[in-house]
Amino acid sequence: MKDILILSENKHWKAELALILGPETKKHPFKWTFISNRTDTISELSIRYYDAIVLHSNLPVSHLEIIFKYLASTDYKNAPIFFITDHFEDFRAVVEQQHFSNLILLSAPVEAEVIAKEIIHRLFPKKTEGPADKNIKINLEFLKVFIDSTKYILQSFCQFKNVQHGKPYLYNDKTPPDLALEGQIELTSTFFEGKFIIGFPEKVYLEILKLVLAQEDSAITKENADFAGEIVNMVYGQAKNILNSSGHNFDKVIPTYEINPPTHKTANPIVIVPLLTDAGTIELLVEVKKIKT
Repeated sequence: MKDILILSENKHWKAELALILGPETKKHPFKWTFISNRTDTISELSIRYYDAIVLHSNLPVSHLEIIFKYLASTDYKNAPIFFITDHFEDFRAVVEQQHFSNLILLSAPVEAEVIAKEIIHRLFPKKTEGPADKNIKINLEFLKVFIDSTKYILQSFCQFKNVQHGKPYLYNDKTPPDLALEGQIELTSTFFEGKFIIGFPEKVYLEILKLVLAQEDSAITKENADFAGEIVNMVYGQAKNILNSSGHNFDKVIPTYEINPPTHKTANPIVIVPLLTDAGTIELLVEVKKIKT
């Protein structure tokens, strides 16, 4: 049984989160405790160990700073900590000083459904099995190049200050990620054939348009969706330069995009890497068609 500690003063948000988490307890063994102040937080953390912590609070900076320092001084430095705030700059110094290895930053406001999905994903990651395990192991270094390249573009071009990647897992067409838009590019090199995809929830993509293009769009349309292709092309360019120095010989490729993408039906393994940003989670997908030796 896994325990989750949730700090929030928002009664409506907590009630909504409880309604969403309730049915999940039939699939996964976990329970949660709600608290609403610093004193109870420290008390609960000292009484027993929690497997995940959610900080969704408007407490004063000094109060949350004390909580972070306490977490850093105990066994929680490697536990999943979900920090939801719209004033991250106020906490940047203390968070970076403590070097939390599993801190997930989410920009407020965050819907209860979003945080529920993140909690389940972190505490109960999908296990891979069979031949697909081999494909993941073979491509870890290859995959890291695309992860690092995507993080670089999201931070330098899309202006996200905080980007962290989660643990890779295998795509399951019965429970695909909920994506409103995908930027796609075919991968063909001396050693590898496949496809690279960046998947965006609508909220995250619209935030990128706002940050980069100063566009206040309310929905993804044919007129603004092509920017996803530009982003995936920039990431591909970064990764291509690195991989070609290792003899991959990737060529220039024309990117594509797809609004409301259908489920990927393929016998090829697809590796997913979640990227947690200020605005929400972006999904990287790498379809492995052929590994050439």
